[in-house]
Amino acid sequence: MDALSGLEPFVFAARFRSYVKAGRHLGISSSAVAKSVSRLEARLGVQLLNRTTRSIGLTEAGAVFYERCREALEDIRDAEATLHHAKGAPSGRLRVNVPHIVGRHLLMPLIADFVSRYPEIELDIALEDRIVDLIEEDIDVVIRSGNLPDSRLIARRLGDQHFITCASATYLEANGRPLLPAEIQNHRCLRYRYPNTGLFAPWVYGPPHDHVRLPETMIFNNSDAALRAAADGLGLVHLPVYVARDAITSGQLFPLFEKYCMPIGSLWIIWPAARTLSPKVRAFADFILERFAAMPEAFMPFRDGYGKIGFAETPSG
Repeated sequence: MDALSGLEPFVFAARFRSYVKAGRHLGISSSAVAKSVSRLEARLGVQLLNRTTRSIGLTEAGAVFYERCREALEDIRDAEATLHHAKGAPSGRLRVNVPHIVGRHLLMPLIADFVSRYPEIELDIALEDRIVDLIEEDIDVVIRSGNLPDSRLIARRLGDQHFITCASATYLEANGRPLLPAEIQNHRCLRYRYPNTGLFAPWVYGPPHDHVRLPETMIFNNSDAALRAAADGLGLVHLPVYVARDAITSGQLFPLFEKYCMPIGSLWIIWPAARTLSPKVRAFADFILERFAAMPEAFMPFRDGYGKIGFAETPSG
């Protein structure tokens, strides 16, 4: 086993170009990663990484060694998966990455049931609003929206992301209720900006309101923060139905122009093709597909009149 010592810290240090990120991924300190790599280099008698004060990179010998080590670790993982499959119950660490709002509103309410069903799976869940590389970052499963151009990935559709425009009674009383999307230009808008691209999330409406100018009053990189600002009467907000539904049904927010609101993309559960036969990945994917199919209200558009309890008390503007 001494021959394998240091391989995993080396592979992830090389992959992330960072001892800190490698340590965070492995659950050890960055100094432990650095010492492990140094011991590996001393044992091999060759320098694998070039270090500077700001980054690390592979030497020529390190690049060749990295590819062989990466393949070896994948073979070991496949062997462990085969063993776990033969044993029966899925087990082992499962790395899951989801956007914040999906994690908070859709995934986390299901986790207790999953743990109860599969107690031998150790979940490592990251809530991040960035696009991750499953292969390079050694992530088992992600939930994300958008196109899936990478042929190395397997994807299953969870449902459409329907959006709804909302505002609080306080805001509508003070500013009037817009009856059509075109009237948004006369109101304060609480915009969401994607952290990974800096682009604003679109507010999509059906014709003839498919091109609406959106003034920017406040900008957020978190949908729950935008939801709170809207509930506090600071402006209009455009959110996924699964984020806004509870606030609407409780009367904190009121839906606007439901018949014009359109879906924006779909949610997918995705995993690397190489891990299709992994029992823990299959168990998690099947569980999520099963449970998401059992809560269609999360992906349904708001119907006219739905959730408008007390709306008649709001001025029409």
